[in-house]
Amino acid sequence: MGDKVDVSSVNKFDGTNFRQWKFQMKCALKAKGIYGVIDGSLTKPSATQTEEYGVWCKKDAQAMFTLTSAMNMDQITLIETCENAKDMVSTLEAIFEQKSEANRMILHERFHQYKMATSDSIAQHVSKLQNLAKQIQDAGDDITDMAIMTKILSTLPMKYRNVRQA
Repeated sequence: MGDKVDVSSVNKFDGTNFRQWKFQMKCALKAKGIYGVIDGSLTKPSATQTEEYGVWCKKDAQAMFTLTSAMNMDQITLIETCENAKDMVSTLEAIFEQKSEANRMILHERFHQYKMATSDSIAQHVSKLQNLAKQIQDAGDDITDMAIMTKILSTLPMKYRNVRQA
């Protein structure tokens, strides 16, 4: 089952689409049954445990190949020195998920200044705000569900005033 997952339809990571690419890779690696080498739930056994070590090495190699197959060559150069799939993802996260104070401030500012676009549906509006909140959480800050719900409701246009009151 797991070996049949095709990543050719995944948008290649080009340096600008890290969050979306990371999510797609997480889904693909889980579908292949090899995400454990990335999240650490499948730890590398010692070389003396030959059978388990071989299984882990194969899963790690599959994860490495899956990740690099969905990347542009100029992004692969950033991870060429990595020894395993977990190191590859950690390196990419360190580069593209900036958790600096300045980045966190920018994310909070974008969240608090966000307004619903007139062309957005309520579902799109909720999704965009949830995405911003997730970025804040990924950067290491907490944001409560109440803050997210308040922001969603307070930024709805007047034509949705009945939803706001409910």
